[in-house]
Amino acid sequence: MKIIVDTNIIIRSLINPGNKFGEILLNPRPGVEFIAPAYLREEYYNHRVKVLSFTKYSFNEFRELEFCIFDSIHFISEKLLPFEVAEASMSLVADIDKKDFVFVAFAIWMDAKLWTVYDELRKGLIAKSFDKLITTAEVIEKYSNA
Repeated sequence: MKIIVDTNIIIRSLINPGNKFGEILLNPRPGVEFIAPAYLREEYYNHRVKVLSFTKYSFNEFRELEFCIFDSIHFISEKLLPFEVAEASMSLVADIDKKDFVFVAFAIWMDAKLWTVYDELRKGLIAKSFDKLITTAEVIEKYSNA
């Protein structure tokens, strides 16, 4: 199963690697592939110092945790997205949050599920009958069965 991971999942994993998000990303399972656009790293690094401030880790410990979590994710350049997919995704999120079009586009392009805890995005996409979302509970269920 392919799962597109959004930035909020990564941030929650780094703040508390013992939570369900961190447990999943830090313990890879066969049959489950976590994918993210390369853009996620850029978006994350804009918040890195703030994320570190919410933890009890030293900078070196935090860097090691970042490495372990990022190592579990297959990052792919959004430059590879077909124009039609990017355009369709932008239309879907135009009235929700344009910055998230790339995550939606990856879900469509990779025939994957988008794992996000961003309520506004989830609700907006559900209202538009977007069927490529997966909840954390569903990830846990699929993950435990992998």
